[in-house]
Amino acid sequence: HVPFRGTKKYPDGPSSAISKIGGRRGASTSRQVTEYWAKVPTRNLELAISTVVDLVANPLLRPDDIHAERRIIEEEIGKSLGQPSSVAFWQAESKVWLNHPFGNKVLGDIESLKSMTPETLVKAREMGYDKSRMAFFVSTSTPASTLVENLLSSHFVDLPSFGLSPRTMAASFGEMNWVPGTTDVFSSRAESSRIKVLFPIFTPKDFKGCARLAILGKIFTHGSTDSPLYKELRKDRQLVYSVGLSRFLSPDGGYFGFEAETSRIKEVEETLRIMLRDHRLYSKDWINEAKKVIRIEEEMRSIGSDVDIDSTISLVTLMGQTIPEEEMLQMIDDTNPEEVIEVVEKMATFEEARTFVFEGQK
Repeated sequence: HVPFRGTKKYPDGPSSAISKIGGRRGASTSRQVTEYWAKVPTRNLELAISTVVDLVANPLLRPDDIHAERRIIEEEIGKSLGQPSSVAFWQAESKVWLNHPFGNKVLGDIESLKSMTPETLVKAREMGYDKSRMAFFVSTSTPASTLVENLLSSHFVDLPSFGLSPRTMAASFGEMNWVPGTTDVFSSRAESSRIKVLFPIFTPKDFKGCARLAILGKIFTHGSTDSPLYKELRKDRQLVYSVGLSRFLSPDGGYFGFEAETSRIKEVEETLRIMLRDHRLYSKDWINEAKKVIRIEEEMRSIGSDVDIDSTISLVTLMGQTIPEEEMLQMIDDTNPEEVIEVVEKMATFEEARTFVFEGQK
C-alpha cells in the first residue's frame, strides 16, 4: 500500500501518471508473492516499466503515509472479518496448514498491524525486496530485443540490491501437516452453510505434473452446467445454486477439492462421493475431450496481458521456471488418460479427504 503514497520519482504517488493515459496500476500480496503491476497502451510501455520499478526501488515510506495506510488496512481487515466466505476460508486454512506460515491470514490482524513502524517496513524491504529475488513479466507486442535493449536495461539499474542470495521460487517452510479422513465443523454467522472437501495434492515434480492437474480440474467442470460437478449437485439433485473447485499449490504441497454453499451438507458430501464414481470421469474419451477443450480455450480467449502474466507467475512460483505456452499445451496433449484416472480413483476412496463444514444459522 504505502509505496503508492509516494516514491522518489512521484512524491505524491504514481496513480495520476498512469490514469491520465488510460492505464491501470495496482499491487497485491498472496501467501507466496507480492506483485506490483501496471497495464497501459503499448505506446506507454516505458512509463509502466519505470513506474513499477520506482514503486519497488524507491518508496519513500514516510511515517504519515504509513499511518494513513494502516487505517485503510484496518478497514480492510474489518471487511474481511465481516464476510462469511473469507472467515470460512481462513478457518479451513488454519487447519490444513497447522503450525505453518500458510495458515496465517495474509492481512494479519489489528494487533500486528498496529505494531508496524516505519523501521519495521524498512527492515522488511531489506529482507525481501532484492533484485536477486524478483521476476519481471511483460506481456506486449513490442519485440523482445527492443524491450530488453531499450527499455528494461535502462530501468533495471534502479532495482534494489541488498546482497541477498538468489531465490528462483517461493520459499519452503516444510510440508503441510495433512490429517486424512477428518471432518472439522465450524459455526458460521451466515444464514447458509458451506462445505469443503479437499484432497492432498503434493507439489508436482515437473511441468508434466502441472499438466495432469490442469486436466484434472477440467474433467469436473467441462460442460458448464452439464459438467459432472454441476449435473450431479445442481441439475439432477438441486442441492446447490453454485459449486466450484478449491485448489492451492505451493512448494510445500497443496490440495484439490470442491466447495459448495448449501443447506444440505450431508447430501452434498454423499453426492460428491457418487460423482467421483461417475463413469464419465474414467472415460478416456471424456479426458481427451477435456484436453482438447483446454487447448481450444487458450486459442479462443481474448489476448489479456493480466491473464497471461498471472498464469506465468503461478508456474514460476511453483516450479521456479516457466516454459512456452505451446510447450505446456503439448504436455497436456501428451498426458496419458490413465495418469488422470489414477488420481481420480484415489480421490474416490475418500481415504485421504479432509472435510470442512461451516454450519449456518438456518
